[in-house]
Amino acid sequence: MIELKLNSLVKLVCLGILAITSLSSHAIENGQHDYMHHNVGAIGFDLDGPDNPIPPLGLCSGFVISDRAFVTAAHCIDLVDWLSPSWAVTLDPGTPENPIILPGLFTGANVFDFPMLVETINAIDVHVHPGFDPGNLTLDVAVLEFPPGTFKVRPVRLAEPYYLDELDIQGVLNLRPVGLVGYGAQALTNEGYVMPGYRSRGFSKVSDITDDRLFLTPTGVFDATTLPGDSGSPQFISGRAVSLTSSLEELQRLDIPEVLDFLAPFIE
Repeated sequence: MIELKLNSLVKLVCLGILAITSLSSHAIENGQHDYMHHNVGAIGFDLDGPDNPIPPLGLCSGFVISDRAFVTAAHCIDLVDWLSPSWAVTLDPGTPENPIILPGLFTGANVFDFPMLVETINAIDVHVHPGFDPGNLTLDVAVLEFPPGTFKVRPVRLAEPYYLDELDIQGVLNLRPVGLVGYGAQALTNEGYVMPGYRSRGFSKVSDITDDRLFLTPTGVFDATTLPGDSGSPQFISGRAVSLTSSLEELQRLDIPEVLDFLAPFIE
């Protein structure tokens, strides 16, 4: 039964390879192993439920905002929602010697090749921003909900409303290093993207903002960039989460009222 289910799913996923490769956003190139961000984790989608033998498959990254809420990108949920999966999270950083997701090369056609290798925490519900538009990734934010008291780490501090605009008005936005943290690929080769299976971090620089987007351009010593596998990962300026990875170098701003109002009930 499980084999038949997987065969059917593989055929369906292969039909959606273009969607996966175009929407799968990015992690840390020119980064280093991260053991500092205890409130940043990886999410997986589980095809047969938490009490059955198939482990969750690593998909995206995200971060803790309260003892019961974990934020990720809405397109991560939308991407495989038609498979009706359950969702799981780990905050384990992994290491090069002990990855938390099976390492390998991501080609776009092998989405089932990256099972999670550690114990995970099962979500009880998922909430996609009601304004999310999968066509242009507007309001690309979702929350995985857990029982109260699930997460024992200090939550990520969200930036105040219009924090990025204030830095821009002061003329210092493009002078601040932007911290990147995620579980995705580290490099692109001729065969595919190298997925190491552990958390990495690095720094980049702001190049521009719009009403709902933040853009990065690596320069000089702040040369970290994004590669497939890290949708939903947070970006930090001065200890505040200002955005999350949405598509390529386009980041969904977190400091706008439409996002903060959506997240507020999960923080209270």
